[in-house]
Amino acid sequence: EKSAPTTIAGVEGRVMLASPFFVEGGPAGAVVILAPARVEPTDDDLELLALFSSQAAIAIKNTHELSRLRSGALAALGRMATQVAHELKNPLGGLKLYARHLEQRLQKAGDAEGLEVAVKIGHAIDHLAELVTEITAFGGTPELKRVLTEVNALLDECLALAQDRLTGRRIEIIREYDQACPPALLDARALRKALLNLIVNGLEAIGAEGTLTVRTVFRGGAIDILVEDTGCGMSHETQSRIFDLFFTTKPNGTGLGMGIVRSVIDQHGGHMTIDSAPGKGTRVRLHLPAGRAA
Repeated sequence: EKSAPTTIAGVEGRVMLASPFFVEGGPAGAVVILAPARVEPTDDDLELLALFSSQAAIAIKNTHELSRLRSGALAALGRMATQVAHELKNPLGGLKLYARHLEQRLQKAGDAEGLEVAVKIGHAIDHLAELVTEITAFGGTPELKRVLTEVNALLDECLALAQDRLTGRRIEIIREYDQACPPALLDARALRKALLNLIVNGLEAIGAEGTLTVRTVFRGGAIDILVEDTGCGMSHETQSRIFDLFFTTKPNGTGLGMGIVRSVIDQHGGHMTIDSAPGKGTRVRLHLPAGRAA
């Protein structure tokens, strides 16, 4: 439904036109145009502006509906995946024990070729177990266990956990921590998982040589965490699908990492932004309310 544009007289003979639009019974915005000096809008101009306004309302409504449909589909898929993961968890534990036992027997027998195959089987099982863990984490929304957490120290811990990925590579780690960051009420375990995902992604994107920068900024009662790499970057198409369930560009990726990151940040009442371009690296910014105890 089109709304009648409003005409407002401005300075120097200029006229401002505003046509509000409504989505789902409530105001959603307006299309505003500042006409050139001494130009009087015609009825056709007003009609065209009203048409633009109604089309904007339709576009926003369609976007909201698509988002709801997509969220519902992902939620259903997540529940199904979680159930499958639960059924796989125990058999995988048994397979891991068998694979380890096989490795030990082949090692004692001096069968180097067989041992190599057994080790590969063990690694494949580890990968499946990791996938099951991530699916379970993605499908569930556990209640946050907030404790006073030093974000800078948590980042150092995550960098230490990813240290093995630097072996044989010329990668510089730059830490730029805001020492004014206060202890914040956060779920350290969940946030550690999210930050480690981002750090590992950055290191994998860099390749053999580059820089990974980790930065914190405290302002306005909130903490910004930035993870920036000089890696391969992402295309617009990849960025548009980065949170899709099981979407990945990595040969051994699960396609769940970024979804888990966003879920953790959303649960903390924060938000995240991603800036990336092919050949120019990627920068991820997490914005978290500091939420200190009284």
